[in-house]
Amino acid sequence: MACLRKKKLKEGFVWVVDYTFEGKRCIKSTKTTDTDLARRILKDIEGRIARGAFDLERYDKKHVLLEPFFKEYFEYAKSFKAAKTIENETHCAKQFVSRFGNVSLRTLNNPRLLDKWKASMLQRINPTTFNIHHRFLHAAFNVAIKWGYLEKNPMETVSKERAQEKRLFMTKEEFGRVIQLTEEDVATTKVDSRKQFLKYFHLLLVFLVNTGLRRREAIRLTAADIDLKKRLLHIVHTKSKRVRIIPINETAFRVLEEAGPQLFSQLDMEMASRYFGKLVKRAGMTDFRLHSLRHTFATNLISRGVDIYSVSRLLGHSDIRTTMIYAKSNTDLLQTAVLRLDDM
Repeated sequence: MACLRKKKLKEGFVWVVDYTFEGKRCIKSTKTTDTDLARRILKDIEGRIARGAFDLERYDKKHVLLEPFFKEYFEYAKSFKAAKTIENETHCAKQFVSRFGNVSLRTLNNPRLLDKWKASMLQRINPTTFNIHHRFLHAAFNVAIKWGYLEKNPMETVSKERAQEKRLFMTKEEFGRVIQLTEEDVATTKVDSRKQFLKYFHLLLVFLVNTGLRRREAIRLTAADIDLKKRLLHIVHTKSKRVRIIPINETAFRVLEEAGPQLFSQLDMEMASRYFGKLVKRAGMTDFRLHSLRHTFATNLISRGVDIYSVSRLLGHSDIRTTMIYAKSNTDLLQTAVLRLDDM
């Protein structure tokens, strides 16, 4: 038999679970004043005792709250994740805590509450963004399992949402319109500092669409990262933190020559993304961002017959399944494929 009761503290109280285990009376603090949470902990203990699956020592070790866990997780994740990724995932973690409170990890395995969380999230964000939250939480709770804080991942009971597929790459004509607008801005701008920004921004666009680099990778590129003799780029600042070596074509080589030894270092990443967004709107397009040039690079390679493995290596994907989205994105390529059957 187990029950809840209040334990007085110097300031306020805390709920404790009073129960009998193996003939001994045990009193376990829930470390919370939240009645609903305390009841869930009580039911969890009762259920484990009834199933013969209660281990007092392990249960004590696993009593970890959400906020301390996320803090510990992000300290660990800094060793293999980029600072921007940590920043974005921290935002996801804060939203999750704001919904559930600073609860014990083991109380999260509640499909009904998780379904309610999912429904509330989808009222505020689109399916793609929800899937980003889901992916982060699933990965984080897998680490909790590894550390012995959880036995089962709560996100296993929450399905991802099917997001509406969008065309991620730009056509030659669409990219041409953006380049034309950039050239017009360079020609009409009279402020020297602005003209300098536009010049290097224009070079950056051409470079990205010919190399497939991420925005951060290109802007952080230094002269020491380039082997002009062999025409190779040594990409050090990668998302996976693994050095990637990629060859460059004639167009990208000419861009590097014109950019000079400073390359793109004088460009601000956020400013470059915002300006690209403005250009896209002026060109009468939507849904494209600076990262779309990376998609354009990959799609153009595949449409010219480059195998998916080579494209994956050039993009620096750790999982070739990530690259597979480009193989199905170009209908012109699919049309060319079926036309080959005509000679039968």
